[in-house]
Amino acid sequence: MSVSEMTHDDIADWCATRLKGLGYRFAFSNMTSAVHGEQPDVLGLTSYGNSIVVEVKVSRSDFLADKKKPWRANPNMGMGQERVYLAPEGLLKLSDIPYGWQLWEIYGKNKPRLRVVKGKAK
Repeated sequence: MSVSEMTHDDIADWCATRLKGLGYRFAFSNMTSAVHGEQPDVLGLTSYGNSIVVEVKVSRSDFLADKKKPWRANPNMGMGQERVYLAPEGLLKLSDIPYGWQLWEIYGKNKPRLRVVKGKAK
């Protein structure tokens, strides 16, 4: 499946699988919670308790709306020791990404691939 055919949920599911290959033993996609306000698209946990939150963005309007969430204004409220925006190649610019966040891109015509644009390479 090409990236252009993938939906938001497809990308989140693909990312959760990819996180497992990056050392996150537990990875969940498209989560909902009745208790916590933040509902990450992907949450990964290592055996040592390290956590990563990945927010999938498939449009600029979705990304801009994300900035208004209370846990974005106050990073201490948010989940994840590492925080990542994952978007299709070219959708977001480095200048869009807030301090403390990483930017990953998904790309590929025949098979989805991951590129770390800003942040840690694993």
